[in-house]
Amino acid sequence: MRKSSLNIKRSNRAQGYVLVMALLLIAMAGSVLTIMAKRSIFEATDVYQAQKQLQHRWATYSLEKSLLPNASNVMTTLLENDPPDDQDLPVNKIDFNIQLGDTTYQLTLSDEQAKANVNQLFKSQSQPTDVTQTVRSLLEKRQIRNIPTINLKPFTWESDTQEHPIQTLGQMFENVNLEQLMPFDSEEPAVLDVVTCWGDGKLNFRQAPIEVIISICLKSMTRGEIDKLINARKTNPEISLEKALVSAGIDKKKLDQVKALFTETSNCHTLWSRWQDTRRLHHRLAVGLTLTANKKSESQTDTPQHAKIQTLVFAW
Repeated sequence: MRKSSLNIKRSNRAQGYVLVMALLLIAMAGSVLTIMAKRSIFEATDVYQAQKQLQHRWATYSLEKSLLPNASNVMTTLLENDPPDDQDLPVNKIDFNIQLGDTTYQLTLSDEQAKANVNQLFKSQSQPTDVTQTVRSLLEKRQIRNIPTINLKPFTWESDTQEHPIQTLGQMFENVNLEQLMPFDSEEPAVLDVVTCWGDGKLNFRQAPIEVIISICLKSMTRGEIDKLINARKTNPEISLEKALVSAGIDKKKLDQVKALFTETSNCHTLWSRWQDTRRLHHRLAVGLTLTANKKSESQTDTPQHAKIQTLVFAW
């Protein structure tokens, strides 16, 4: 009887040990499955986010390729459909929305050659301190609030044959956020409405604000000549640049020099794109530079090609 009882106790202990180990293995397996399930969820979420980001990049890329080559015509059409309150003032920036799929893209199309180009200022004012003062004075005259710290950092780019010492916003401003440069939700004038570092430096005679014309031309024209030029544009918005310069009384000796400061058509526009996803608000800036190339034909004569767009893209 004692041996039988002892065997039963040992059997019960063994069964209890097996049961504990089985429960432990089940708990471990459950933990592993939970971890794998969570990891699968995270990976699925990452894949979904990557897919959405790719869709947004493709959407903004398509908008840039469609709008930038036709920026002038697009701006003209939008202004005709929605004229500004004061039609006497030139307009160099237009805001509009485009719905693609389930996302609304807020767009801002801007004429960069209707702004004061710091590279052009460097040609007439070689010292960064002088250019900085000119830019600050221009921003103050445009009644821009919270003017950021201007810290011009010119750099000689080996690949730049046109000698543009400033090519990025980081070379113009220090410790600045995007809202200081371009407050999209405000109707007040913005820093990037009047200052740029892109384009060939020529000023769009038809679209540039008065303060910008003055800041660019003061080294080449008298204030009286500038006032007459602005008045000629105001009196006849369709007047040609050459006739406006003649009516301003520009001396023939410096007529070509002054004329070289202006253009009647712009070859540089920017497109700001903004959209909201589940994580944050995204910003993308595309700078479109129109390049015209020539090639030699069989008869060895210059044949003009279709204009090409070189695009610089920045993202926040």
